[in-house]
Amino acid sequence: MYLLYMINTLIMKFHFLTLFLSFLLALSSKGFSYEVREVTFQEGVADLTHARALAEYMMEKAALENKWRVGRYHSNRIFENALERFRRTEIRQLGPESRSRFCSAGALAYTLNFIGNDIYLCPRAQMLDEQILAQVLVHEVGHLILGGNECVVTQFELLTSIHSPKGVVYRNGYWDECRIDSLLERVRALN
Repeated sequence: MYLLYMINTLIMKFHFLTLFLSFLLALSSKGFSYEVREVTFQEGVADLTHARALAEYMMEKAALENKWRVGRYHSNRIFENALERFRRTEIRQLGPESRSRFCSAGALAYTLNFIGNDIYLCPRAQMLDEQILAQVLVHEVGHLILGGNECVVTQFELLTSIHSPKGVVYRNGYWDECRIDSLLERVRALN
């Protein structure tokens, strides 16, 4: 049993390395820099390919390195499940003519909890910085595996996004209500 565990760990590390290298290659081809940028909406369309690669990278790294072992995070299997689900996910970009009721009131994206494999990007999300868009994608895949509780999904988003090269760059509208700052302090204390 231990041998299978070690083989699985090696496979995960190899996959992580190849994903990380492809992520860096994709970023270098775009001229990505690690400077801290102001979180703003930009004109044009976000590069969904890079945002998706970054979201995968964060989930892969969380599956290997997450130190928060409380509740549903007692093992890192939840991140592996999220990554598997995300790889089967279709990301559908809704146009400005879309009349989806889920895109009203400033929503960036939505999914149907537990159902299907689709994440719908509202027009507003398509103008986001790639780093923020990756974090939004992580949040939405959280709904696919964890359901509709925004606090639970925002915790998942935080525990995944801290593994991004820039860390957490976006505070969603549930951050204060769900006391995510408190969780962030406890997680940082583990490092």
